[in-house]
Amino acid sequence: WQYDKKIPGGENVYRIYEQRKHNDVITYGAPVAPAYASFLKRTYPEVDTTTRILMSIDKFLMEVGEKRNYEEKGWFVESSFFQVFPLKFSKGDPNTALIEPRTVVINEELAKKYFNNEDPINKTIYIDKDTLTVKGVLGKLPDHFHLDFHYLMSLQTAGIPKERMERWTWHQLYTYVKVKPGTNVQQLQDKLQA
Repeated sequence: WQYDKKIPGGENVYRIYEQRKHNDVITYGAPVAPAYASFLKRTYPEVDTTTRILMSIDKFLMEVGEKRNYEEKGWFVESSFFQVFPLKFSKGDPNTALIEPRTVVINEELAKKYFNNEDPINKTIYIDKDTLTVKGVLGKLPDHFHLDFHYLMSLQTAGIPKERMERWTWHQLYTYVKVKPGTNVQQLQDKLQA
């Protein structure tokens, strides 16, 4: 009842999940095949935007000059992430922040930790020895936001082959759909079942 109420347009955002039945046991899974995102966008006019997230439980080694540390809560996301979740930036442009490969958006805490009072935009940061460019600094995440992260890297940085992103068999990504205002979501879900 409280979560995601402060996300502009959040009433039109849904996460895709799969229901599986095996030997009369039903399970639900939020990681779904990556093909869902492009299929939904292409097939259903009710769908405004989709975005995919590759979450990681690993910590990534972050380095700037002599400063280095393993940082948790870093994910790979599509550039459309900020269209689905219009979060506040203290620096940078959410519309272009993650369009290019090897780009990253960090929170204010990481910006201060690695760049002190310098403007981190367009500065280099090494994540697991890979060179990334800082393209944005996030403001504080809204209270009761169901996603919790410290930094977001462009999904292209993960190096997933294009053909794999169109598969129906690889269940590693979370897929979110933002539908157009006024969409009857139950009807859309029924169409998806068919």
